[in-house]
Amino acid sequence: MAAVLGQLREVADEIVVAVDSRVDATGLGYHHRIADRLFRFEYSPPIERARPWLYGLCSRSWILEIDDDEVLSGPFLDELPDLIRDWRYQQHWLPCHWLFPDAHHWLDEPPWSFDSNRLFRNDPATLWAAGLSHTRADPVFPSRYHERGFYHLAYLLTDESQRRAKVSHYLGIPEGHRIASTDRDIADFYLPESVEGTTPVTVPRRDRPAIEAVLEAKGPALPTPAGVAVPLVTRSEIDASWPERTLGPRAYEAELEILERVVRFAPCEHRPIAVRVTNTGDEAWPGSTSGDGWPYPSERRPRIRLTYRWVRRDGTIFTEEPFRTGLPATVRPGEATVVPVIVAAPDQAGQFLLEIDLVHEHARWFGAPARTYARVNEEPGP
Repeated sequence: MAAVLGQLREVADEIVVAVDSRVDATGLGYHHRIADRLFRFEYSPPIERARPWLYGLCSRSWILEIDDDEVLSGPFLDELPDLIRDWRYQQHWLPCHWLFPDAHHWLDEPPWSFDSNRLFRNDPATLWAAGLSHTRADPVFPSRYHERGFYHLAYLLTDESQRRAKVSHYLGIPEGHRIASTDRDIADFYLPESVEGTTPVTVPRRDRPAIEAVLEAKGPALPTPAGVAVPLVTRSEIDASWPERTLGPRAYEAELEILERVVRFAPCEHRPIAVRVTNTGDEAWPGSTSGDGWPYPSERRPRIRLTYRWVRRDGTIFTEEPFRTGLPATVRPGEATVVPVIVAAPDQAGQFLLEIDLVHEHARWFGAPARTYARVNEEPGP
């Protein structure tokens, strides 16, 4: 890790390192030397569940993410100072160069050749991580793709049995916590020697010294300096930032108020109703996003949105398939926001009770609805 991060020491304002707590805490001397901020964290699969927490530790304007079995290419390092001064882009996607069968060759073909989101703005308005296996920060426009990026050293740092175990581990992660579309490539990805017909290309000479420095960085661990206590972050602290966490009952405490004094619709009319939403609970509710976002989820989790229902005079529910409206931004505990909630009126005239509430998709309604009587008229007018 020290050899990997040593490439960045001259250009990085801050290096943040998170170490799996299963690593011996007394042997973190090299980590301590290279890191400005060093943490241990309780591991729980998938490892990506720690990413939202880890991003939150970073204090500078840009985040460059790199693992301890990767080496940045020389051309990208040369560009890096200029990239972080260029505010035309939100993200920079780097191509992965998977080293195989030795340190001087790499596989420039699928599935080993792919683009990865590694340099991105540390902007809470746009930065989001799903925390699912094999995901990083969600895509944001505008972004830039590069021709040279980083080398992946997994084939050279682990033997075949270790890589087979990794394949079994990834395929054993519960479906809701991984991107299933990557499953078909996992075995080939970690076992390139089992695939016939690969055609490795040559690593440029200028990149070889950095790769060799990492491969040669072996030997006993360096003791953690005396008197240095590396903070241990618990799983519960990690999961407080994980989108797939289970919410407690106080997360559903809310106050809603319809801001329109008189509510009228024509039959089947679709239009927004302004609602003030106040978070009186203990969890932040993420705003919704739209778009494909492949291969990442296109909507931030937990999926908390506004919906509605129409109630007839006899108390029966009229609406069967109401629209959902996402929050326009994250609403933290104690904060309020106004949301234009899209509502479709009944297809018949009359007076109805309109109830607007928050819903946690596939979990529950909040049960704190704002209510108003609405007139559905055959013709526009009072």
